Amino acid sequence: TRVLGTEFNLRSIDTEEYIELTLVEGKVMFTDIRNKDSKTLEKEEIVKLNKKNRKLVKVKATNKNHLYWKTKEINLDGLSLIEIADELNTVFGTEIEVNEPIMQTIYYQSLPFKNTDVEDILNIIKFTLDLEIDSVDNKIILKK
Repeated sequence: TRVLGTEFNLRSIDTEEYIELTLVEGKVMFTDIRNKDSKTLEKEEIVKLNKKNRKLVKVKATNKNHLYWKTKEINLDGLSLIEIADELNTVFGTEIEVNEPIMQTIYYQSLPFKNTDVEDILNIIKFTLDLEIDSVDNKIILKK
């Protein structure tokens, strides 16, 4: 990665399928040193490198939570419980599961959470949607 501007976030977690770079401001060139493929990013673009097939893809940053690392604000408004679990797992590194099919059709409405830890967010969702939360083997399971 060669920096041509200012603010960006590079996410590389061993257990995840992709290495992801999100650009906030400026310009950044991301290069896969194995196959020499590169992409130049402009403001609010993301590049993802698939660790297995080394495919490099550039997309516009559309996820409203892509700046959580900087703003400490997470917005779950209008998301299904499945999407909320995915967002919280990505942002906080948790293992939240929604196992009941009926819960896939439940959507949440709220203001953004600012400087709020995952336990507090889950408790608010629990009381708002009348859910149960179980913890089993480091996994958090949401139930109706």
